[in-house]
Amino acid sequence: MEQMIRRSTSPIAERLVRGASVVQRIRSGRANEASTPPFYQTYVLLHWQGQAEAFKTSFNKTDEDDLERRALASHSPAGEAWLRRKQNAALLHLASTLGFKRLPLAGANVIVSLSDGSIRDFLEILGFIYEAYTKRHKLDAYSQESLDKFALARTTVANEVQTNGIYRASSAYHAGVSARGERDFDVVLRLIEGLGRYAAILQSDHRDPSVMGRSERGIFQVRFEAARSERVDPAAKRERAVLNVVRQAEIAGYLRMVDPPNHDVRSDLRQGQLLRFRLHRRLAPYYGFSYRGPYEPVAVSASEIWQLCDRVSPVEPILWADSMAANPNMLDQSELSLGWDADQ
Repeated sequence: MEQMIRRSTSPIAERLVRGASVVQRIRSGRANEASTPPFYQTYVLLHWQGQAEAFKTSFNKTDEDDLERRALASHSPAGEAWLRRKQNAALLHLASTLGFKRLPLAGANVIVSLSDGSIRDFLEILGFIYEAYTKRHKLDAYSQESLDKFALARTTVANEVQTNGIYRASSAYHAGVSARGERDFDVVLRLIEGLGRYAAILQSDHRDPSVMGRSERGIFQVRFEAARSERVDPAAKRERAVLNVVRQAEIAGYLRMVDPPNHDVRSDLRQGQLLRFRLHRRLAPYYGFSYRGPYEPVAVSASEIWQLCDRVSPVEPILWADSMAANPNMLDQSELSLGWDADQ
């Protein structure tokens, strides 16, 4: 976030710098120029309306004047934990507000998260960072000496180099979807495109006041009511087609299944099959959603996904995502209250 603020010429960035000094003084007792300014905390508090998950889409002079009171209200272990949970949402929201298309992504924690538990993906991302490193330093990428210099360097690889490598790795992973020759993979690509665009809008649209209130949405929950029944009507056939595409994307690694919480497990099979899935985190830089992946569910019907899977008249993924984001079907799983009162 600091990199974006320093590079931006927007008045919003200047106001954030001033606000961060106020929050830092309250948190540490004095303004410390040597420490990292609390930019994300300041950004969250400036948009906060005083109730746990109520946020505005922008802030004004009144919010800036009230910043000290809000910072004092959140200055507790529970308040700090609440603010930390908003960190990535604030980053995505600010990037959207300032018009940044690429987030600065670097560090071991980011690379591990994007790898999504896969050693292969971890090594491939490192490979793209290595390519960016050799290009930056004008080295022979195929030389053992260059590889040793990269692996044994005592200094940290520049953030810009890491960011370039991470984004190239994400683009290459996305390109692999369209390059696959299996049957119906053009449909899988439309599914991935639609879900990726939808997740990015849900997590970063600065015009949406719920972005920070219900941050990092994007676990898609779908109930298939007829896919495994004996029905042969058109609706049942469409459900089976959607389920087949989802399974293909899962097998290929582009979708990851998410186990539902215990209270969502249904023993009554008449209610159908409930699936929860999300996109592989390596796609996050390409589409612009959080590198940590989502943790909050969004209900999507099989008939809505069918619009992407219909071979005869499919909906364009971008149009589909915009339409879905205009009226998202949020499940009743709001973030837990942390038990602190803004008025105290």
